[in-house]
Amino acid sequence: SKLGWINGEFMPYGSNVIFDNECGLKNTFEAIMSNGDREEWYKLVSDIRRGGKMEAKIYLVSSFASVMLDFVNALPFIVNLYGTTGRGKTLSLMLAASVWADPTEGKFMTDAKSTTTASEIRLNFLNNFPLLIDDMAQIKTQYDNDFSKLIYAWCSGVGKGRGTQSLGLTASMTWKNIIITNAERSLVTESSQGGAINRVIDVEIKGDQIYENGNKIVELLKANYGYAGREFVELLQSMDKKEIQEIQKGFYEKILDRCKLLNTEKEEKQMLPMSVLLATDYLIEKHLFRDGCLLDFEKCIDLLKSKSEVSENERAYNYLLDEI
Repeated sequence: SKLGWINGEFMPYGSNVIFDNECGLKNTFEAIMSNGDREEWYKLVSDIRRGGKMEAKIYLVSSFASVMLDFVNALPFIVNLYGTTGRGKTLSLMLAASVWADPTEGKFMTDAKSTTTASEIRLNFLNNFPLLIDDMAQIKTQYDNDFSKLIYAWCSGVGKGRGTQSLGLTASMTWKNIIITNAERSLVTESSQGGAINRVIDVEIKGDQIYENGNKIVELLKANYGYAGREFVELLQSMDKKEIQEIQKGFYEKILDRCKLLNTEKEEKQMLPMSVLLATDYLIEKHLFRDGCLLDFEKCIDLLKSKSEVSENERAYNYLLDEI
């Protein structure tokens, strides 16, 4: 009843496990497939990567990186893209979805209006696949503009313990993936708890629209999808786990060295997720795209929150100074 890494295989690509669809997420399961022309998808995505837009590239990398967390023992985290409407946020989410599945709205992607329990069920089912959520603005009033509780729930990797009528406990829900969201504003605010800020990598849309010809890209993505994700899983299966961990640790050390050189203190809990993204970016460029287009390392460092930005005491103090 779960996708992702199961007993050394990766579902639904494995051959020794059969899917039991009683969980009610049959549509999501059936969306995970290959369709159309593989080369057409790679050509389109390589063109987008060459366009140099950080926003599209980091969404794409995050989608691949979701299945890496199990290899490097990292906790779930959120990558959030924010900016005013009509700039290409939903299209970027469709791009991320097309790595694995049909990017048509309502299939592999979901919206933010699901209840907390429904989100847990979906996360448990996806397991290592990314959870793609469109338009967090739909529920901002429900959470009084503070998503801290939701961020903690999603990034814990474990669902709530629930009792049964016979005074037993239901099987606990677990997941280890990346949650990819978008909104018109940052997911974290001045009143967000420090732990919640640590679990979110916020990416603001800079400049104009991310894509020049959005409608054409939508048509191509809906017609061609689902090849790259499977190929990335096969790549990970062919590699030694220690080798993957060494690549990730190498990027972590590189981030650490750069921060020391810049004399900035970045949060370690943010540095680990970023090292996973950079390691994934390195692997997909080297083995899948081979186009020489990598994430801008300096821009990635800038995305990380400093210790003062995360500290609740320091933020409260600065807030008081501003008011005075």
